[in-house]
Amino acid sequence: MKFTVKTGETLFDALQAMYPQSSKQSLRKMIQHSEISCNGEPLKLPKDPVKPGDNIVMEVRPEKEIWQIYGHKIEILFRDEDFLIANKPAGILTSGESTAKSPTFHKMLETALNEDEKYRQRLFIVHRLDREVGGLVIFALSEEVKDLLKEHWSNVQKTYLCLTQQKPEKEEGTIRSWLKDGAKQKVFYYNHEIPDSKYAITHYKFVKTIGKYHLLEVNLETGRKNQIRVHMSEIGCPIVGDWKYGADKSVERQIRLLAWKIEMNHPVTGDHIKVETPVIRKFYYPSEKENEKYK
Repeated sequence: MKFTVKTGETLFDALQAMYPQSSKQSLRKMIQHSEISCNGEPLKLPKDPVKPGDNIVMEVRPEKEIWQIYGHKIEILFRDEDFLIANKPAGILTSGESTAKSPTFHKMLETALNEDEKYRQRLFIVHRLDREVGGLVIFALSEEVKDLLKEHWSNVQKTYLCLTQQKPEKEEGTIRSWLKDGAKQKVFYYNHEIPDSKYAITHYKFVKTIGKYHLLEVNLETGRKNQIRVHMSEIGCPIVGDWKYGADKSVERQIRLLAWKIEMNHPVTGDHIKVETPVIRKFYYPSEKENEKYK
């Protein structure tokens, strides 16, 4: 984010004038967790001097938290007073019916959040990942912010990594087709529109070959159910472990698809936010001897 100082003698003054709706604590956290420069020189402290006309550049540096809940270590890669971005483990439903033995990710986070708060804090669902898919999920902390995020959802850049059994014929391309739910919760693709189908667009880029598999970087222009999984299968490159969409059964359970990176402008402050989840080595080298049970 870039802006020109209008008033004030310190960095804190300038931010307070820029974001009058934000609390002092929120502004201090913004400074603490951002890379900030003034006319090309770094600023680090709220009391650092500025003057009207100075050009400020801010790049938010997310603060990572680890929450222990229901036997899982959950990574919170960004959190402020408006929304949070969490790393969902594969094998857990994002939302839906929750039980004590099988809580949804939404329920887990809401439970953990309320252990630290003196008042009831609701989490609002902005989007979902398939149960079998791990990675970054956004939850709003108010209905107003949820609506803002959904209203500008097309401006949120979501990048996925997937490991495929075959290498695409073209190293970079776009897949366009119509998707429709079918039997046994499977989604089917069509090269023309049919009743109840939804148009889907997926962009992919080959990154490198790892052993006998192939790593692709994928961006979604639309967000349909099972979209990446269906589209990879459509071009003859099923995702490793994804039996439903054509992968062989040499790798059991965990699908090698990860919601890896989110880049966006904050819906309230306008700050540029970039969050990546670390990729564990086992994602690239799946076992063909053990049932991973999503771990």
